[in-house]
Amino acid sequence: MAGSFLGGKNELASGRITSGVNPLAPLVIWRMNEGSGTTLNDTGGHADTATISPGTAVVWQSNAGLPGTTPMWNGTGQATAASTTLTNFEATQSFSVSAWVNATTLGGALVSTLSGANTTGWGLELVNAAGPITFFLISNFGGNNLIQVNANSGTFSTGTLHNVVATYTGTRSALGVKIYVDGVAVATTIIKDQLVTGSIQNGVPANIGARPGGTVQVLNGAMAFVRIYNFTLSSTQVATLFANGPQ
Repeated sequence: MAGSFLGGKNELASGRITSGVNPLAPLVIWRMNEGSGTTLNDTGGHADTATISPGTAVVWQSNAGLPGTTPMWNGTGQATAASTTLTNFEATQSFSVSAWVNATTLGGALVSTLSGANTTGWGLELVNAAGPITFFLISNFGGNNLIQVNANSGTFSTGTLHNVVATYTGTRSALGVKIYVDGVAVATTIIKDQLVTGSIQNGVPANIGARPGGTVQVLNGAMAFVRIYNFTLSSTQVATLFANGPQ
């Protein structure tokens, strides 16, 4: 069951789904295999379409390891989801984020609601060689009211297609964060673990390829098949997601 729900193409095809949305399926799925244009359709059932801005922020092409024609992000913009509430998670809510990415360089948000500088919200981002993947949950950055967990050096490489997943248990603790690369939990370092109180909700929609605004943490590289779940994926489910491949 987990394989068909988590990674397959039939999230909405099963006759067991009567409401149009499978509760075990991703909350949103941006496959990004449209092949052209500025619209990224959500095939998860909530119609949370994302719009690329500017249109020149991506080049549609054949990218190694990714099926079909998918975006090559060139560090000049982002795609912004329509909904300001669907992925506007609270610090007490569990959720998970998955993306297939072949980064040209380190640096760039995969999916983020952090507007501009490190403000309220959450984000899964590529940073630098010392901590190539970072997961943020921030209530007040200036007040040090946040969680920041970094994947350790050597856990992610540029020029190679990877499945990057972050999971969070909704416990307000950095111990509730796991980062996976290619189906395996990687070693991490807790940078901040101070989200005892405060909200991370900010009413900002999920942005893909950069932080909201499109000028901070912009991604250079191929990325597609992004999924967001409103629950914590288990290690077995993450392994299944990777085994199923980008689809």
